[in-house]
Amino acid sequence: MEILPFKSYFPITNKIENVSAFINNVKDFFIKFLEEKMYQENQIPNYYVYKIKVNGLESYGLVTTTPADQINAKFIIPHEATLGNKRDFLFDTILNEKVLTKPIMVFTDETNLHNMLYEITVNIEPIIRMNLESDGIHEVYNVSDELKQNNLIKFFSNISHCFVADGHHRLHTLLKIQKEINPNTKLLLAIFSKNDLLVHGYHRAIKKNVGINPTEVIKVLQGKSGVVKLSEFRLPNSFDEIVTLTNEGCFAFKMESDSDKNVLTTEIFDNLLTQNLIPFEPFFTKKIENLDITDSPFEMIFLLYPISTDMVIQETLSGRMLPAKSTWFEPKIRSGLIVGKIFE
Repeated sequence: MEILPFKSYFPITNKIENVSAFINNVKDFFIKFLEEKMYQENQIPNYYVYKIKVNGLESYGLVTTTPADQINAKFIIPHEATLGNKRDFLFDTILNEKVLTKPIMVFTDETNLHNMLYEITVNIEPIIRMNLESDGIHEVYNVSDELKQNNLIKFFSNISHCFVADGHHRLHTLLKIQKEINPNTKLLLAIFSKNDLLVHGYHRAIKKNVGINPTEVIKVLQGKSGVVKLSEFRLPNSFDEIVTLTNEGCFAFKMESDSDKNVLTTEIFDNLLTQNLIPFEPFFTKKIENLDITDSPFEMIFLLYPISTDMVIQETLSGRMLPAKSTWFEPKIRSGLIVGKIFE
């Protein structure tokens, strides 16, 4: 896999009054922040280490660029479908700014990457350090040492695949720009070891007051799958089970498949949509656990089992594309801490 240093912008932290507001707004107002001199430009191409420390876990990612054709050579492999309206919005934004304010987060099954990046950060100070409270401490380190850069290039020359964890829409948007506008477009990546990431279930919920009848939905499901009413709340026990919360209780169900492939809960849910068993587009969220649905804005909640990194690797290498919003990886890198030029 080819990795390339890149020209970058990074925020001047003492000019940031409200860190949370800055992180949330930078993707929409980067040009404005640049004009207000809240960013410093680095014209010397470099690599960077992005470190996240949260809940006792330390994760290290290499921030780099790579030619967009690396995806055609299967060095960078997506695993989820994307949503068209989000791709269109990103296309205009990225084309206007010529940068990516948040790298595409990918992972490799080469577990030695963690130790290599950790050793790079020993005894040097980060150029960026932000305490994002519940999201942990985020640090960015400049890798300017030529020997360390060469070691990284050699290390990644032996990497055969990286898998997209977060940023499928950014990836597909950059590929469209590379194909239609600028053939020299680069992918801005943050590459982590698979052991540095956790995967959560990406749940679906149907909001109240949209006309759905949970009782009727459960009756229909009982005719098509084995539905069991649970005595108490629990999360799904397997990758082919969905747990549903309604005001009438908690239910678990599976749907049979004629395919010899693994049946994943995201595909089960998509099947419900295509059969019009659930007639409304869902709201996607991961932050649903031990929830009293009577105090929530939702009529029904569908809890999905998390897909492991190893399963993502297995399914992706087999050529399978999972539905949009199948995975939720943590920890997340944050927008605006390291901004990369993707074309001139």
